[in-house]
Amino acid sequence: MAAQCDNLSGYLQQSDQGSNSERSTDSPIPGSEEDLSGPHPLPDPEWTEERFRVDRKKLEVMLLAATEGRVNGGEDFFQKIMDDTQTQIAWPSKLKIGAKSKKDPHIKVCGKRENVREAKDRIMSVLDTKSNRVTLKMDVSHTEHSHVIGKGGNNIKRVMEETGCHIHFPDSNRNNQAEKSNQVSIAGQPGGVE
Repeated sequence: MAAQCDNLSGYLQQSDQGSNSERSTDSPIPGSEEDLSGPHPLPDPEWTEERFRVDRKKLEVMLLAATEGRVNGGEDFFQKIMDDTQTQIAWPSKLKIGAKSKKDPHIKVCGKRENVREAKDRIMSVLDTKSNRVTLKMDVSHTEHSHVIGKGGNNIKRVMEETGCHIHFPDSNRNNQAEKSNQVSIAGQPGGVE
């Protein structure tokens, strides 16, 4: 289902899974084609909307700050940008904090083309996704996995915290030695992965 900008609150009414960035000049705002109740004003050719992904963890931190009543929460952040750029911004205000989903949510900005570009730049300067994330796959003998992971996962947790990377070991519960995989994957920013 398509996301709709709510002109009153700027909240995302519904979200869908889409590409990283979409631009549309035939926005249902203003003068929706679905409204057949009379003559429509010609849409402003300068009017546009853009949908783009933002970093889930950064948005969660911002929304959590808002629920705790701290300044610079999600509502304040987006409202200031809307006021400064004269745009409407829709965001997933009810994003479940700490959800298992790793999918980055979408933000939608509606307004005049130049204002939308400025609003997007300001949002992305704070909530930019990990676009330069890399994954390194390397072979580590499955007999060494438990030593690298450490007791209770302490070694690997420490390494992941220090580097900001996610390290994945294949399933070690296989009974047949031939089925066990040696491939370990490390995902994160290039500096951390090295």
